[in-house]
Order: sequence, then structure tokens, then C-alpha cells
Amino acid sequence: MIGTIALLNGAGFLLCAAVTCTHEFLFLRRSDATYGIVQANVLRHTEIDAEVGGTTVDLYCPQFFFTDDDGGSRTFTSSTCVNPPTYAVGQRIRIRYLRSHPESAQADSFGAMWGISLGFGIAALLLLSVGAVLLLRLRSQGHPLDPRILLEPGNDSRA
Repeated sequence: MIGTIALLNGAGFLLCAAVTCTHEFLFLRRSDATYGIVQANVLRHTEIDAEVGGTTVDLYCPQFFFTDDDGGSRTFTSSTCVNPPTYAVGQRIRIRYLRSHPESAQADSFGAMWGISLGFGIAALLLLSVGAVLLLRLRSQGHPLDPRILLEPGNDSRA
């Protein structure tokens, strides 16, 4: 049963990785690139396990200023927050944005663009591997893997 659950969750994470990769790929194809200046590293207090009295972690979200192709001044705060800060105030960095939606801007860095997709992909790989190993091990030990057999009343087999 655990192997099947791991495979199903792995497939779900793989789907999420595919969707986020496609979204990012389309963003890169449609976006314009420019340079911006880091104005600040905005402090964000993030609570971990708040419901059970967890701790607070301080993360820094870079805030950028750039001028779009139409001459408009734009400021945005990245959703990619880390500790310690990735960028120094005053640092010049490359930015990508959609001309029709300049508020969609993001730093042109690997982590900002591909971090979520990579995280989903790694989780998918781990879950699919664990699920496959568990199911293959059960099969090699002679356990039935047919879900109809496992769901029969009175069957105590645990897959």
C-alpha cells in the first residue's frame, strides 16, 4: 500500500513539475529582459509550525527597481526569499518581465526561475523511486500487486 501511495504522490509531483516547467518556459519565451537595481532586502518573518509553537525564521526578499521598454518605472519584491540575502542593495541584476504585465517581473536567476520546478522534480524522483523499489520488493517476495486482490474482504496482505 505504501509503495502505491508513493507512486501516486510521485506522479502528482511529476505533474506539478511539468506544469511549472511549462509555465516558466512560456514566460521566458514571451518575456523581455532588462537590468534593474536592488533597492532593498525586505525582511519577512516566516513562522514554521506555528500551530505547535514553532519558531520564526527571518527571510530577505530582494526588492528591485527597473524601467520597462515603455519608459515606466517599476518596483517589485521577489517571492524568492532567503537568508542571508542573495543580492546586495545597489547591485545591478538582470530582470525578465512580460511587456503586457510588467508586475510579473522576476530576477533572471536559476533559483528564481527554476527553483519550484526543480523542487517538484526532485520530490517526484524520490517518491517514484521509493514506490517502485517497495513494489518490486513485494513482488519479488511473492505478494500480489493487483489492487483488486488487496481489496478483497478478509485479505490481510499489506502492500
